[in-house]
Amino acid sequence: MNLVALGRTFRRNWIWVVLIMLVALAGGWFVTGIMPTQYQATSRVLYALNSQGPLQNQIQATNLAIQRAATDAQLVPTPTVLTPALKKVGDKSLTLKTVTDGVTAVAQQTLLDITVTVDDPKDAAALNSAIIDVLRSSAEKAQIIANPLDPKSAVYTFELTTVTPPVVPDVPFSPSPLINGLIAFAVGALAAAIFLAVRMRGDNRIYDLDTLRAATDHPIIGSLAIRSGRRRGSPRAQDTATLRAALQARAPEGATWLVTSAGDVRSEGVGRSLASSMAAIGQRTTLLATAATPDGAPGITDYLAGTATADDVVDTSRVPGVAYVGPGTMDSRADVFAGAQSPERLGDLTKESDIVFVTAAPANERADAAILGRLGMLTLVLVRKGRTTSTQLARGLAALTEAGADVAGVVWTRRAD
Repeated sequence: MNLVALGRTFRRNWIWVVLIMLVALAGGWFVTGIMPTQYQATSRVLYALNSQGPLQNQIQATNLAIQRAATDAQLVPTPTVLTPALKKVGDKSLTLKTVTDGVTAVAQQTLLDITVTVDDPKDAAALNSAIIDVLRSSAEKAQIIANPLDPKSAVYTFELTTVTPPVVPDVPFSPSPLINGLIAFAVGALAAAIFLAVRMRGDNRIYDLDTLRAATDHPIIGSLAIRSGRRRGSPRAQDTATLRAALQARAPEGATWLVTSAGDVRSEGVGRSLASSMAAIGQRTTLLATAATPDGAPGITDYLAGTATADDVVDTSRVPGVAYVGPGTMDSRADVFAGAQSPERLGDLTKESDIVFVTAAPANERADAAILGRLGMLTLVLVRKGRTTSTQLARGLAALTEAGADVAGVVWTRRAD
């Protein structure tokens, strides 16, 4: 098992694991509460031969005692022993039916261990003691003649000594909160392990570059470390500069770049950083932020729909050195982008620019990127480490390809350390 993958899966699903364990422990507590209370009394009896004369063969005597203990062990849970023992106790609530399953006996050489488990502690001790009395009485009646052919032969009888007498138990034998808790914990741990295994097997997120290379035939153009905190969503400057150089190598005369993503990855921060980086080296840059959060100001959708002019939508103060155009006020962006006049109007809006960046919503979720991509833009697809799945990437690339977009490659993004 891949421990790294297991740890990653646990980190993503630890709340579910905790919930599973809590449910299992609650189930163990519930079972403990509904189980009938049982008390257990135990005793140990030693078997020996009590002779009326000298016994020549001690080994034979020991063997006879062992045989007697083994025979009694089989008889203890039967009516032969239990019926007179119950009569001796005199408790009418105790019957053969209620006590048989709770009475056991195990012979160990000349020792006999007797266990009685019932729902009353006093009855458990009393019945155990009564069983010993019945066995002792029966053993005393069994006589062994050393030489049956000799009328004067020595006679031996069995003698039972209570080594460990039964006592009234103070605490119930069952249910055991500790044992039930351990069982519940084990069940919960097993269920959590199965849950994690299923989740791990079904997790097709892309966690490394090797997996990304296996998931697509498109080239990996660059790698960006995305920052968090106050400048959340923007990549590190050195990474942006490296990606800028890669873009210039592919389109040295300038181009229109569409920045989209696969999965729930924001393209806005990357688009802004790339636009700022291009502007910093003297490139006249325009950023069409179709994926930005609408702020109520006229933007690209209003311009393409003919309800706003270029002067109305271009903001040169939002991103330093960049002609910024926001998403606009219209919700049906894909319909506006697909309009017959859109290519011409986009050309008019960006004709003074050396390079244009367009940010779009994830290609696997909305049609914006696919429609914009077929307008002659070079498309970059952002893939986020540990967030984008291979399924999302495949769907996004398929949508772009089917629409006729020119996919230049993918960009690997990860959280900055």
